[in-house]
Order: sequence, then C-alpha cells, then structure tokens
Amino acid sequence: SRLSLPSHPEDLEELQVLQGEVNQLSKRSKELEDENHDLKKRVKAQESEIERLAAKAKESAEETEDGKKAGLKTWKTKVSELAQKHRDEKAGITDEVSRLKRNLQKMDEEKTEIERSAREE
Repeated sequence: SRLSLPSHPEDLEELQVLQGEVNQLSKRSKELEDENHDLKKRVKAQESEIERLAAKAKESAEETEDGKKAGLKTWKTKVSELAQKHRDEKAGITDEVSRLKRNLQKMDEEKTEIERSAREE
C-alpha cells in the first residue's frame, strides 16, 4: 500500500508538523549517539589510566617491599660489621694486654738481672 498525500490542507499541515518532529527526534538521536560514543571513549581512557595507576602502585609496593628487604639486609650487615669490629677491638685489646704483660715480664727479668749483677759486683 502506497502512502497518498492527504487531500485536506489541515492534514498536510499536521503531516508537516509530524515530519518536523521526526526530523528533530532523528537529529537528537544522532546527538545522543555521538555523546554515547564520546562517553565510551572517556570511560575507556579512564579504565586505561586506572590500569596504569594500578600497575604503578603494584610496582611501587614491590619496590617498597624490596626496599624493606634491602633495608633489613643493610641493617643485618651493619650489625654484623659492628659485631666484627667489636670482636676485632676485643682481640686487639687482648693482644695489647698480652704484649704489655710480655714487656712487663721482660722488664722484670731485666730488673732481676740488673739486681743480680749489682749484687755480684
């Protein structure tokens, strides 16, 4: 069935009004499609940004964890170095005390020798 133009002028006017409304709705529909497309692009961009930030946060957390481990390792190393330094100093003091005792003993021996020599003369 073919559409035939209305024979009454008021029907023609109403058809033109309806056609205008259809054109407006069609135009608005196109605008909404464009807005929807833009929104989808923005959502996609935000999702990408969120993924990037999440990856960065994860990396930062791993670096922090590695940093903590490295810090703990450094701390353990420093404690170990201090303990070794303490042992070395203690050993050095022990060596020095032994050396002083030997010197004292030598001096005692020399004193005794001098006293004996003096008595003999």
